[in-house]
Amino acid sequence: MEAGTKKRSNAFSFKYEETDDDMEDEDNTSSSKTKYSLSENKVDIVVKSGHYIEISGASFLDEIECSSKNQHIVTVERYVYSNRIYVRGISEGTTTVTVKIGSWTASCVVTVHKDVKISNSDLRLTYHGSQKIEMNVDPSLVQFVSKNEKIATVDSSGVVYGKGIGSTQVEITYLGRKYCVYVYVQMQQSEFIYNNLLRIHVGQVGVFSATCTNKDIMTDFAATIYSSNEDICTVDSDGNIYAKSVGTTSVVINVEKYISLNCYVTVYDFQIPKEEGIHRKGDSEYISCKGIYGEQYQVTSNNENVVVVRKNGSSYEMKVVGSGTATLTYTCGDYSATRKISVALGVVDAFIFSRYAFGEIPNRFLN
Repeated sequence: MEAGTKKRSNAFSFKYEETDDDMEDEDNTSSSKTKYSLSENKVDIVVKSGHYIEISGASFLDEIECSSKNQHIVTVERYVYSNRIYVRGISEGTTTVTVKIGSWTASCVVTVHKDVKISNSDLRLTYHGSQKIEMNVDPSLVQFVSKNEKIATVDSSGVVYGKGIGSTQVEITYLGRKYCVYVYVQMQQSEFIYNNLLRIHVGQVGVFSATCTNKDIMTDFAATIYSSNEDICTVDSDGNIYAKSVGTTSVVINVEKYISLNCYVTVYDFQIPKEEGIHRKGDSEYISCKGIYGEQYQVTSNNENVVVVRKNGSSYEMKVVGSGTATLTYTCGDYSATRKISVALGVVDAFIFSRYAFGEIPNRFLN
């Protein structure tokens, strides 16, 4: 180059090429900003319930600090050997839970709602009957699920419908917490009107009368009827009970295997003589009824100038006081029977009678 000649220079730009060190530095910077995050930033729970919040990117080795702004509303603690924290509702209200790992912090707003109180946690329904679950929260905030819809179904408003005989549960979910209502679908004794006590005289026919107020039961279920002791009484398919001998037993109606209706049957016998002998004034006789007590039947006389009947303990006593005829009536419920008593004239009466001409007999002989 000649002396005194000026050097000419041109602008030059380097091409940049990342090194491994540069890439590692960039990754560390990004990680410090986005490495951790909370699975939720807003949580709704109920009093006395808890909820887990996960810290994504954290491990059980990280030093996780957590705190509640108001421990009267919510308490918080790290779940041991995990990347989760556990918040628990103490009382109704809203507060903030803060989580910190190193220089990273995040917060979650926790609202604690009142606990669900169910006033009828045991529902007893009739077949095809219904009842609403009563509780202190709006049903629209709750999810209802029946565990067996063949037994019972439930709608969105909490009304439970009995579909089949048996038991099941309705599960209620509110803000993540589950509650249970037990449902029993049964036939009720109150759905049947029937006579549960019957007294029948030997040789008579009584009726086991039973009606059902639930027409669906009558349509969907079969009923059977039988006598527990056919030596005492028998029964036909119409409920007619035929009294055979003195004793007590039951006539039973079964509606499949679900309910039994019992009619307690007492068969009694007045034991009235078929042929009445001639009585005399002054005669007396105790009258009893086989199969029932004196409080359960009555004996009366239609002519107390001839025969007087008085109750005596658990039976009756008949006493002849004059000559003539009288009819005794035996009564038990709707059944009655009669017995004729004839009293012959005594010697004294015959003597007195002979003193009067025809038509002049004293009134006591004509009664």
